[in-house]
Amino acid sequence: MKKVLSVLLLMFYFTYSKPLENNSNFEYNNNILIIGVPLFLISLSIDNKVKDIIQNNKNSILDTTTNIFDFAGSKFVYFIPISMALLAKHNKNTKLFEASKTAISSSILSTLTITILKLSINRERPDKSDKNSFP
Repeated sequence: MKKVLSVLLLMFYFTYSKPLENNSNFEYNNNILIIGVPLFLISLSIDNKVKDIIQNNKNSILDTTTNIFDFAGSKFVYFIPISMALLAKHNKNTKLFEASKTAISSSILSTLTITILKLSINRERPDKSDKNSFP
């Protein structure tokens, strides 16, 4: 039940949030909920089946692949946008600087969102190493 409430809260948040700047050309399509909500409910219904299939078919290739993604995702999530911002500031490129500011803010927002989901779902990792997992 916590999963459903958390995701519905996030859908509501992202559906009705407004962009910070008025000069944005981004247009949000509300019809995405027509596709997203049923897919989410289907994924909830098959979640344990998929987890069991992955657990029963573990191998060294799968472990190596997940370790690479864990290493690349956890430590270097802010490195590229920050280095992009520093390069743009050094070269006085305002367009690149604005793009890097957007990338930094979206990295922060996604980290915050995932942290909230991890804490609210409180699901154990498949290898039983951590309680705060969001597979």
